[in-house]
Amino acid sequence: MKQFSSLVLVSLFFVTMMVSCDDTNSYAAKSAKEKALIADFIKRNNINVLSQIPIDGNWKDNDYLLTTSGLYYHQVSPITNGDSIAITSKSLFYPRYVESTLDNPQKVEASHWTVTDDPNPLSFQLGIDTINMAAFHIAARLMKYNDAEAIIIVPSKIGFKNSMAYSIPYQYRIKIKFTR
Repeated sequence: MKQFSSLVLVSLFFVTMMVSCDDTNSYAAKSAKEKALIADFIKRNNINVLSQIPIDGNWKDNDYLLTTSGLYYHQVSPITNGDSIAITSKSLFYPRYVESTLDNPQKVEASHWTVTDDPNPLSFQLGIDTINMAAFHIAARLMKYNDAEAIIIVPSKIGFKNSMAYSIPYQYRIKIKFTR
């Protein structure tokens, strides 16, 4: 009986080692899969990656600025539209957004676009990241105006906590409103 118990323990140890050594759940594997998904999305959608904002301010349909943080940013409505407001490092803003996967076909994961979708929208104080969504802060600084609208591709490291844990990138259609 003692040998049987030892054999079971040794077998359990080896099974545990084999499962824990599975590289598919490692951070490196998840990160590589995420980068491949973003690259595939960019290729499928013929996205033109820019290193700077268009000088004339005119964004073509597939022009996306790649920021140093890894965020891809596309201005939907012209930057000059909307209420001009002097934003400071602690301005309060309310994003309305639709969160979609980068899968083919894309799926809407969450919609916070209208008051019907979400009567109590999130608010953010610019520069103070209380819920780990750095991407919204980066986008808001680029948008600059009330009612500005953009599409952003967000790697998990600058997204919501749930996307960070699973290394899942998302696309967001975002519209912001700053308060005075």
